[in-house]
Amino acid sequence: MIPIQLLLFGNFSLTVDGLPITRFRSQREAALLAYLAVEADHAHSRERLAGLLWPDKPEGVARQNLRQTLTNLRALLNDDQHQPPLLLAERNTVQWNRHSRYTLDVETFSTALALCATHQHRDLATCTTCQTHLATAVAPYHGPLLDHFAFSDSDLFEEWLLMTRERFQHQAIQALNQLSAMAFAQGDWGQMAHFARRQVVLDSLHEPAHRQLLQALASNGDRSGALSHFEHFVAHLQRELGVAPSPETQTLIEQIRVEAP
Repeated sequence: MIPIQLLLFGNFSLTVDGLPITRFRSQREAALLAYLAVEADHAHSRERLAGLLWPDKPEGVARQNLRQTLTNLRALLNDDQHQPPLLLAERNTVQWNRHSRYTLDVETFSTALALCATHQHRDLATCTTCQTHLATAVAPYHGPLLDHFAFSDSDLFEEWLLMTRERFQHQAIQALNQLSAMAFAQGDWGQMAHFARRQVVLDSLHEPAHRQLLQALASNGDRSGALSHFEHFVAHLQRELGVAPSPETQTLIEQIRVEAP
């Protein structure tokens, strides 16, 4: 059994030695763990971490708070029983230990995307290796990073979270877009619709995803479903942005209307 399982996409979820952790002494413990997990590629100075989580406290107080929070967090993780430990807490730095035994959805996501980005292929749309990598990447992406995570005591942490959340969201939508394009190239309309719908769930105003869904529905013989979806999308665009669909989307729906029986 993998001793630590941490999920950060969607709602925060931590399992230690098979037992779900549902309560922390403070939300800062969860915030610190999430930050170290996402930013695992280098060690972080204790001064930096203290300032991130206690920006309004004097440096000495913030450093003491960080020491206590780390102690509490390591106890929660049973980290003294795990070899190697998950957290490398040195005198001046703290780092997530990538040589420890754990599963982390953010790492699965980023690693798979990196494998796709560095893979040599003639055409991404027909590369089965990259299709596997992209499918692996999006599988654990169940929602924005730390969705509904309540931690309003630090503007610095909130700024980091917002920027990182947007980066992951953009990467997820891009990967789903590529998977949808691959399904189109293979004539797999069901998969194309599946990946297009996932994009729409993540960003209801992402028009290219709506076009992919319209194309998939129509190509699969569900032209009435495509027309109905288009009408709902038009209303949503008008309600949210006060605009009409792009000419490209208008051209596609006219083609679908002409082909409709």
